Amino acid sequence: MLRELHSLWRACFVVIDLSVSATLFLLAYWLRFRPEVASWLGKQLEPPQVEAYLSMLPALYGVLFFTNSYFRLYQARRISKFAQEFVDILKSNTVAILLLMTFCFLNRNFSYSRSVVAIFACLNPVGLFLFRFGIRSVLRVFRAHGYNLRHILIVGTGRPAQALLHRLRLNPWTGLRTQGFVSISAERVGTSIHGVPVLGTTKEIGKVLKEHAANQVFITLPLHLRKEIEDVLEQLSHSFVAIRMVPDLGFLLNHRVTMDFDGLSIVNLWENHLGGWNVFAKRCLDLGISLLAIIFFSPAILLISALILLLEGGPIFYVQRRMGHDGRIFPMIKFRTMSLGAENDTKFTQPNDERCTGLGRFLRRTSVDELPQLFNVILGHMSLVGPRPERPVFIESFRKSMPRYMLRHKVKAGMTGWAQVNGWRGATSLKKRLQYDLYYLHNWSLWFDLKILALTFIRGWTHRNAY
Repeated sequence: MLRELHSLWRACFVVIDLSVSATLFLLAYWLRFRPEVASWLGKQLEPPQVEAYLSMLPALYGVLFFTNSYFRLYQARRISKFAQEFVDILKSNTVAILLLMTFCFLNRNFSYSRSVVAIFACLNPVGLFLFRFGIRSVLRVFRAHGYNLRHILIVGTGRPAQALLHRLRLNPWTGLRTQGFVSISAERVGTSIHGVPVLGTTKEIGKVLKEHAANQVFITLPLHLRKEIEDVLEQLSHSFVAIRMVPDLGFLLNHRVTMDFDGLSIVNLWENHLGGWNVFAKRCLDLGISLLAIIFFSPAILLISALILLLEGGPIFYVQRRMGHDGRIFPMIKFRTMSLGAENDTKFTQPNDERCTGLGRFLRRTSVDELPQLFNVILGHMSLVGPRPERPVFIESFRKSMPRYMLRHKVKAGMTGWAQVNGWRGATSLKKRLQYDLYYLHNWSLWFDLKILALTFIRGWTHRNAY
């Protein structure tokens, strides 16, 4: 019954979706030959008979059905993003316009207005997206309130399985409700994970599926359990249930991008977004904000320099070797906060560290000691945002205990970073810091950099782990 209703809804949606585009095409005709628009275009033409444009609608329906189907606009998009749907609409619309222009050129019986096609090319993506946005928003509200649900089983009980459960609970608008887990181990059957029962083992998944009438199955087993995965797929091959996979890739990053190469699915396990124009854009952002910051903070920099000379004597700045982009060593500049020679020790700073001077404790507590790193940014050693640089002597031990540690050197080190604004600084978990750094690398964008900079100022430079 559910499959029949789904097929009926899909057929109705396709007809309505195409009719929206047809209506927008006729609207483009009406707008083109309005006196106001015609005068703006500089062509006061007698409006052609609307029948000629009505006769074009069957071709419009056929072309759009083909392009929309090709770009998968009629497939279920229960958990996809609105932005991705808009991109697919633009792709479909571009191909459809090219095909329509070809149709108009080959049809010698009537000379269609190119302006009508141009107006339609602008109206259709926006109008179609707004229509779909409205439909999906309404459906999300209904699903969040318990309607139009799909019941799922999660095969596996490990980290990916629990992460999937957590995300489904955070996004009730998907309408995906977890019936239970299916475990490899019989020992877990009868227990619960975060309030969700473990209903059976993978050996009896067919029975569990029948008893609980699930619509979808999510397999979250690690890839080395290939035999178990194949066994689950074999048992499910006799059912009509939708099967999806959330692979536990272990040592790899959490976010993946899949692309199609001539019918072959390729998963990008690691992709550095900072290449080409992105490097140029990030560098422009660094230079622009750093120069403004130096001008703005110049009175504070001069005052602190004078205080260090008066109260502590000796050099104002402390230069320390740190590892940056591609493992290059660079001289990182800071205000001197310790007694002479103390910062040569190969140990982390501790709370109430005896090596710190009186002024130095204040500078460290407020992170003001890092202001001179703006000059590192200007010189190109660092970026405003990125993983915090570490000393080479520490990195040698980190890279042995954490295999992915060196990935954070794929970009320039930063004055602030995603880990820092989330509280992972000082004597906190290195593993957590690495997770946040790698998340930043894989999800980089200029907007993400601006967000981190804003959070740095909103949450302040002081932190309980800054000492």
